[in-house]
Amino acid sequence: MHVEWSLMELMGYFTSWSATQAYKDHYHSDPVEKLHEHLEPHWENPNEKRVLYWKIHLRVGRKKPVFP
Repeated sequence: MHVEWSLMELMGYFTSWSATQAYKDHYHSDPVEKLHEHLEPHWENPNEKRVLYWKIHLRVGRKKPVFP
């Protein structure tokens, strides 16, 4: 899968994760801000869109019927 996003769009994607909210609730800190600080120097222009790729892994199967 691939998308073309700016740095802010990527940060918005990470912010949408329920795990991000759980981290914020537990540690009272925003991990996305830390990630943004780390990535920003490497992005050069934060408004520039870049193509991002990642693999999708699916575990697919069928549930057995409860009643045969």
